[in-house]
Amino acid sequence: MAHQLDAAIADVAAKRHGLVGRDDLVRLNATRKQIRHRKTAGRLEELSPFVFRIPGCPRTPQQALLAAVIDAGRTGVATRRAGAALWDVPGFRFGKPEVLVKRGGDHRGRLGLISETSWLPPHHVTIRDGIPVVTLARLCFELGATEHRRRTERAVENAQLKGMTIEDLAEVVGSLAKRGRPGSTDLREIVEARANDGYTPPASELEARFRDLCRAAGLPEGVRQLNAGGDAWVGRVDVAYPDAKLLVELDSRRHWQVLLEAEADRRRDAELVAAGWRVLRFTWDMVVNHPEDTVRLLTLALRSAG
Repeated sequence: MAHQLDAAIADVAAKRHGLVGRDDLVRLNATRKQIRHRKTAGRLEELSPFVFRIPGCPRTPQQALLAAVIDAGRTGVATRRAGAALWDVPGFRFGKPEVLVKRGGDHRGRLGLISETSWLPPHHVTIRDGIPVVTLARLCFELGATEHRRRTERAVENAQLKGMTIEDLAEVVGSLAKRGRPGSTDLREIVEARANDGYTPPASELEARFRDLCRAAGLPEGVRQLNAGGDAWVGRVDVAYPDAKLLVELDSRRHWQVLLEAEADRRRDAELVAAGWRVLRFTWDMVVNHPEDTVRLLTLALRSAG
């Protein structure tokens, strides 16, 4: 009997990053005496009165986050920076577990940072890597309350690249944004700006840096991810200024990658020039470390189109 219970506990823990909740133990019909015995024998490590860890299993950020979610109660879900790290949103790393719970419910919270909400419908929650987490759209809304406007905007763009639609975000903002809530105004403006037909989010961090540089310098941002060529399609370019017949390619590759692919780049540039385009290539170093040179060259290229 004891062996069967241990096997059942191990099966649950194997699917939950080495963790088992008190609710899981209750469902397995484990008595208080049996739980206490396993703690004393070193077969269960108590992280909180509601979460237990199987000794010897790897300690990971995902385990710590799931422990905080279980500890928070049945409505707990990962959110904000911890949720963004779980979604692999660039620019966010695992740190202190952050958990969102429904206000007024039976929730606790000793292992993470708890925030409350009055509205957490099932379609705002999903499972990722075995951990309950807010959807990408709800994640962007939650980040808006704590992050800088530009950081929130970049998170929205990355979420779009992962499959979130602007309609998804609009639904969340429409349901939750209210006067006085931090980030509500920013999220409304971000949704409105992206609701225009044809909007394409930057495909990389370098594209986002280039866009921000153009905005700061008062230069047009151009059209992102445009299919370019002449009679035949040549490729999709990072940024295009069709009226100026100017294309900007942004190269974030490492030095050895540039060397290996230089011939392909020259061939591609030749095809684009033959089709009537001018091509500028900017590296990460130019955009990030020498922005004044990047702005000067882009300005000259746009002026010369006249």
